[in-house]
Amino acid sequence: MREPGEMIRAYLNALERHNLTDIEHCFTSDATVASKTYGRLPVRRFYQTLIAETLSTNVSNIRLYRGETSGEWIARFAYRWHKRDSAPTDIELIDLFTLDPGTGLIRELKVVANG
Repeated sequence: MREPGEMIRAYLNALERHNLTDIEHCFTSDATVASKTYGRLPVRRFYQTLIAETLSTNVSNIRLYRGETSGEWIARFAYRWHKRDSAPTDIELIDLFTLDPGTGLIRELKVVANG
């Protein structure tokens, strides 16, 4: 089992590379992802949609914070998103992670844009 910070960094690395297989390996089989853009979806469907709409991404300035409750983590990072139908957008994202205590995998992810 990976350390929580390692797991979250592995996820962000897979996200930046648009590697659906590696993204899925970071999540439990029943995990969900929620965002304003796509709503709440199962992991595979969420990332298939995101990847299909994306030309490129860049993740930088990653800062991780442990929540007060066991298994809760926060990642704050700069995200450059170049969608297929628009110019690149620079966003500061805050991701709220709930990790599964038995596996250390991500059970739930909430994506929060901050600007």
